[in-house]
Amino acid sequence: MAKQKRKTFSLGGDESAAANAAPETPELEIGRMLAQRRCSLGYDLGDVAAHLCIRKTYLIAIEEGRFDQLPGPAYTNGFLRTYAELLGFDAPAVVQQYRQALSSSRSPKADPPLSRRLAENRLPGAMVLTIAMLLAAVLYSGWYVVTMRRPERPLAVPPLPDRLAAALPHPDAPTVAAPAASVEPSTPAASSRVLLRAVGDNWIQVRDGNGVLLKTSTLHAGEQYTVPDVPGVTLLTSDAGALVVEVDGTALPPLGPQGEAMHDISLNPEDLLKRRH
Repeated sequence: MAKQKRKTFSLGGDESAAANAAPETPELEIGRMLAQRRCSLGYDLGDVAAHLCIRKTYLIAIEEGRFDQLPGPAYTNGFLRTYAELLGFDAPAVVQQYRQALSSSRSPKADPPLSRRLAENRLPGAMVLTIAMLLAAVLYSGWYVVTMRRPERPLAVPPLPDRLAAALPHPDAPTVAAPAASVEPSTPAASSRVLLRAVGDNWIQVRDGNGVLLKTSTLHAGEQYTVPDVPGVTLLTSDAGALVVEVDGTALPPLGPQGEAMHDISLNPEDLLKRRH
């Protein structure tokens, strides 16, 4: 998939069409802009999802402006940044537009009056407590009646056959302790050489050489992830400048500039050490 030249982010369209069109939500406008650019480039949505390692259903939700069906703001920032960069947009501007729309949609809701909240919390709780007490009283009464009317009978134990009694050890016979089982020392597992440490919110994906997903989550500032010592491990990050890579306890230079999404980064220790030169 050829990399397109980055263009300035713009939500504007044809002025005459915008004058006649009904007002759109910022989320729908962003999604429609991404969908139009993808169609103009001839990219299939399934191919884009496989290339970016993002679920196709998430990309459909983005293009249709249904951002409330995405996992959360941190994931949405990473998805938008990666998708916009692939399509040649100014990715930080797209993410900023989404954050402004998100902040404007969050309006505080007035709490109901205190008397109403107390009544709503008190009445159902009192009713449930009353029913629970009545049910417990009925169950206890039934158990008490059944227990008092049932006579206790001693449990009859048949005598032990002679052939089994002869096999039992004599009470005065000395006991022989069983030999202790030998415990083989365990071999300590080899520790990983690569550590990822976040200095800012960062959405990452880590896969092994066979494409199996090992890690996908958002690392917040101060969190870290130890990379398994398996061959062919690669990294996808939504912000290369917000991630510090350590090899054998030594921090390496940033993988890329702040705010830039990168993928297919080899996490092999030797490949990472070559990036210093």
